[in-house]
Amino acid sequence: MAIIESAPIEPSGIESLAPGQSIREYLGLQIAHLLPGLDVAAGMLRRGEHDRALRTYATLVLCDPSEIRFQIGLATCALEIREFHIALQAASAVIASAPDSPMGYLISGRASLGLLDFDAAIDDLQDAIRVARETGDDAVAKEAAALLQRAIVAKEVQARN
Repeated sequence: MAIIESAPIEPSGIESLAPGQSIREYLGLQIAHLLPGLDVAAGMLRRGEHDRALRTYATLVLCDPSEIRFQIGLATCALEIREFHIALQAASAVIASAPDSPMGYLISGRASLGLLDFDAAIDDLQDAIRVARETGDDAVAKEAAALLQRAIVAKEVQARN
């Protein structure tokens, strides 16, 4: 069998991104051009195509990491497939980009629960409740309160064992 030699593949264009410029901006795309990707990824997730859904959400995040809808989609997908570290990273990006949104704290709390880090989960869920109440998001406040109770009980059980 003959070995075929080829020149190394050089990435073209990416190194010309301006500082702070997203790939989406570099390609001249608007957020609206990428939003259908959220529906596509959600459909994959519903059909059980977890790897494809995760890759699609991750691609959207790579195109524009500052778009919290992409980060929330990635985090939600990661939670569903029990990839708690990925969910926690995406939640951190949501909190950094939108500290006045309770979703980042809620997702972070859920991921911390999955990682059995009950202290972090309790802190995040308390923040989720506080921010949700400030913004009038009763659904998130209710979900965070229920998860907070689970985290408190789990921490007590862990302490006894």
